[in-house]
Amino acid sequence: MRTLLYHPIAVILILLVAVLFYISLDQSARKAEVSTKNVELLQQEITQMTSDVSQLEKDLEDNDLSFTQEQILRNELRQKKEGEVVFQVPDFEIPELPPEPTPEPKTPWQEWREIVW
Repeated sequence: MRTLLYHPIAVILILLVAVLFYISLDQSARKAEVSTKNVELLQQEITQMTSDVSQLEKDLEDNDLSFTQEQILRNELRQKKEGEVVFQVPDFEIPELPPEPTPEPKTPWQEWREIVW
């Protein structure tokens, strides 16, 4: 067994396996670092989006209350503000226009005759 470890081919094979093992460990470590950075970036994005959504929901609630109240007053209770004039426009439908007639296809010979004569 001792002579096998001192054989040049065995030493080269052991070194080759050790180098491949080291390269594999290094690549795994780099992938782990990149994954950690990506997770941190995604967590920051989630935090930012969560704060944006909560701010937008708050704005929506503030605006929705006054808008809804005014909509109910104007549309359902038919009330108006002082100095306003209400015009009621009747609903009407736009009549449909008939489709334009399509011209009959002409042969090239007929088109040439029209141009020449």
